[in-house]
Amino acid sequence: MFSPELTTARLSFHNLGRQHLDFVFAHFSNPEVNHYLVDADPVRSPADAEEIVAFYEDPERNRWVLITKDGGQPVGTLGFVRPPQPLDRSRLRPRSCPLG
Repeated sequence: MFSPELTTARLSFHNLGRQHLDFVFAHFSNPEVNHYLVDADPVRSPADAEEIVAFYEDPERNRWVLITKDGGQPVGTLGFVRPPQPLDRSRLRPRSCPLG
């Protein structure tokens, strides 16, 4: 939650916060997004979205919401988190993700 806000030519990266709850719910309940998640179950309720935001309020974790500069619309998230120790590899689901 204490990561610097970053920018690229097309996107700005904002720290995930309570103001993003509606987006978090819509994004992480989307089946296409969930196809690429390797460590979490789909979000099924607004309460699930609140848990995600609360999880990233810990200063040991971070997640940005990616927002377009031209329209100001959130389009995704990006973040880093230290995996639990020991890492439960049985929960990981390998996926490939097209880039471009």
